Amino acid sequence: LTPLESDNSSSGGYGKTISHVVVSLKTVRGSKQLKLDPTIYDSILKQKVEIGDVIQIEASSGAVKRLGRCDVYATEFDLEADEFVPLPKGDVHKSKEVVQGIAELLPGVLFIDEVHLLDLECFTYLHRALESTLSPIVIFATNRGRCTISNIFTIFAP
Repeated sequence: LTPLESDNSSSGGYGKTISHVVVSLKTVRGSKQLKLDPTIYDSILKQKVEIGDVIQIEASSGAVKRLGRCDVYATEFDLEADEFVPLPKGDVHKSKEVVQGIAELLPGVLFIDEVHLLDLECFTYLHRALESTLSPIVIFATNRGRCTISNIFTIFAP
């Protein structure tokens, strides 16, 4: 567990804030280093996680749950009241869940950042939706000049 600090320019440069946390996770099959958000560091401190603890990090909420102490460290101290759990057997899982669904457009302003990541299907849906009477004002933003639309190599998007 290594918190990496950066200068805090919002307070005049007099303080330091944690920019991210590097956590090393180990299983029987191997280990992995993860770069995590500083809010997870706070929950790690609240759970009083130490080296040798078995933890579970929920990716969606950032919640850290301490499951117990690894049984490899069982002989370290005699006075520990912790529950000893075996070292996890599988790989360190790092998975993301992508939620997809049908979009609903309402009147107002629709701001789409990183528009260069949209594919032709998204542009087709937006074009059809903007022809309705209750369509929103659409603002596209990107940091690219001209690039191809995803999966289509003959059409360039400005």
